[in-house]
Formats: sequence, structure tokens, C-alpha cells
Amino acid sequence: MTGIKYDNSDIEGGGGGKEPDPGLYPGKIVAVTHRTKKSDGSKVNDLEVTVDIGEEYVRLWSYIKLPGDPAYDQSRWKLRELTDAIGLPPKGTLDPKKIEGKPVMVKTKMRRDDPDRAEIKNLFKPGEESLKDGEDPTDEATDDYTEWSVEDLEAEIQERGLDMPSGRKTVAKLAAVLEEADGEGGDDSEAEGDEPEGEGFDITQHEGFEDWDDWSNDDLKEFLSENDIQISGRFSEAKARDAIIEHVQGSGEPAAGDGDAAPDDDYDEWSDDELKDEIKDRVEQGAEIDIKGRWTRDKAIAALRADNEAEPF
Repeated sequence: MTGIKYDNSDIEGGGGGKEPDPGLYPGKIVAVTHRTKKSDGSKVNDLEVTVDIGEEYVRLWSYIKLPGDPAYDQSRWKLRELTDAIGLPPKGTLDPKKIEGKPVMVKTKMRRDDPDRAEIKNLFKPGEESLKDGEDPTDEATDDYTEWSVEDLEAEIQERGLDMPSGRKTVAKLAAVLEEADGEGGDDSEAEGDEPEGEGFDITQHEGFEDWDDWSNDDLKEFLSENDIQISGRFSEAKARDAIIEHVQGSGEPAAGDGDAAPDDDYDEWSDDELKDEIKDRVEQGAEIDIKGRWTRDKAIAALRADNEAEPF
């Protein structure tokens, strides 16, 4: 068999190594693709950003929503993070090809749905973030409580079930309580044997939460933001999940399978695009349909049925 000639000398190598441990790495954006649809054909408007952190490691990807994508409003921070990382102003025009080759600092974490694989947690401008001497790169960065407000410190202490210091509350006194707790193993509210909030409530039975156990911190933050759910003190996964469970419990939204008589329509058999097109057509005809927060099939179907009752088609 005749050998096949090739010349890849003009193509940059890298990306064939191991998964990086959680930590901070110098990297470079090596490819940026503007996507209008995913591999499964579903519509999307985002940037697929490929980052190389060295030949020793696999390449990593970040998907950043763009204006016009249904999920853009809930994840605008990711686009701002990217523009900050590559030195662009908060407002302007983005040319994907001019992003390629830009140096960045990459903070990585392990994927929740696959703990053996890494993913991008944050992108930073080179020089903005650096590991301290002797810091373990597998640890999450420790908060500097002395930079918190008194209100945030008090809220954090209350959230973690710690003893509030007596007398006048100062940053130094409150920070000392949290630093001592961190040194003894951290958050008392998550200690072994404590009953987690929402015990006995199965959130996975609700529409849109079937993959609840696989949600990343970014997913949790997006849901908190789009539903205007506030958590006090610093962000933690446990706090976010408790707050979301409490929100869903108190929302009155029925779990999957709940309900009374079967509806006299076939919306359950419609595709997502058909539901969206129907809502769009009705709004253009003057219907007042407004879906709050994250779009879900259940919300869309409920909105159409409510509109049917108000103005039967």
C-alpha cells in the first residue's frame, strides 16, 4: 500500500494529554466557533471556545451564549467573563477569529456528571488570578472574610448554624468565627447526621429537574438568577440546592404525573418548536402570554391552555 503524504507542520499541537486536576492554569484560546445549532440539530446561538492549557493536558471547551439565544439572559456573565479575560470592553463588537490565539488563565473543576473529566470553571485575564505559594491547586480558593461586609458575615454565620459572637459586631470578630469553623472542618450545617433541607421531597419528579443530580454550579447559579432566588453569604452548592428545592416546594407547580382530568388538546405531543411558534403567533395576534424564568415544556403548555380558557381557539 502506498503511504499517504501529509504535512501538519503549520498546525499547532497539544490537547492529547491527561485531564487536569482542579486548579488554575495558563492557557490559550486556540479555536472559536459560532454555532447556530448543536450536533443534535437543535437551535442555539453561542460560541464554542476551545482552550489549550498545554501538551500535558486535554483541551477544554466552554460554551458561551450570545444575544438572541433563549438562555442568554441567564448566562450573560459568561460572555462578560470572556470579554474581560481577553481585554475587550464591556460593550462592542466580537469577531470570533480575532479571539483565537489570545492568552487566558483557566480555572478548572471536575465535571459533576463525570468526575473523571475536567471542565472550565472560569476564564481570567492573565495576571488577574494566581495560586499562592504552597496553595493546593485541588482546593477551592478560601474566602478572605475580612473583605466581607458585616451583614454578609452575620448571614453566613446564621446559615452555617454557628454561634454569633456577643457584643458589638465587627468584621474582625465575625471573620474569626468563620475562620475557626473552617479550620475545624467547615460548615456545621452540612455535618454528617444533619437532615438536609427538603428531606422527603423528590425534586426530580418535577419538569425540568430530571437531571437534578447532574446540575453543575453554573446550572445552579443560572436557575437562582433567572428566578431571583437570593442566598446569603458566599455561594455554596449545598446552599444553592436547598434554596432551589425550597423555591420549587413553595411554587405550587405540580410534579410530573399530577393533575386532574385529561386535557382536550394534544399539546403534550407537540415538539418544542411547535409550542414556541404557537405562542409567538398568539402573542402577535394580541394574546398576553408571558412565560416567567426558564422556558420549559410544562410552562409553555400551561400557558397555551390558560390562553385557551381565556380566549378559546
